[in-house]
Amino acid sequence: MSFIVSPREKLKRVRAIAEELQQLFVGCNPSVAIDSAGAVRLGLHSCRSYDYATETMRGLGFGKRDKQTLPLGKTGRTALTGRDETLNLTVTAYSNELPPTCRIEITKVRKPRRVSNGEYVEVEKRRIVCDMDIG
Repeated sequence: MSFIVSPREKLKRVRAIAEELQQLFVGCNPSVAIDSAGAVRLGLHSCRSYDYATETMRGLGFGKRDKQTLPLGKTGRTALTGRDETLNLTVTAYSNELPPTCRIEITKVRKPRRVSNGEYVEVEKRRIVCDMDIG
């Protein structure tokens, strides 16, 4: 016996799932992707702070997390990723700030213009510098 769900009912179910995810992760904007192999990727976008993203990942049981810092915008961005191989699940929390031990360093560099006429332009180079937390 086949159970047929109308397109409208599917949309209602998707909406209910989205609302439940939003309630689970109040300080972020959650998204879910599932690939053809069944691997699930949960994205927690625009977390309200780096500390919130870290605590959320710890609360999900990810003691070990990969951290990637990106020099985007004025404050930088951090992505914390945890993986659960048994559940075939990857969670990434994105924060619009850097860890407390990191900062964006801006330097100005002179480069020749594309058309070689002896003129130079000044370009900003941005990189993230992280100090070791000794404490």
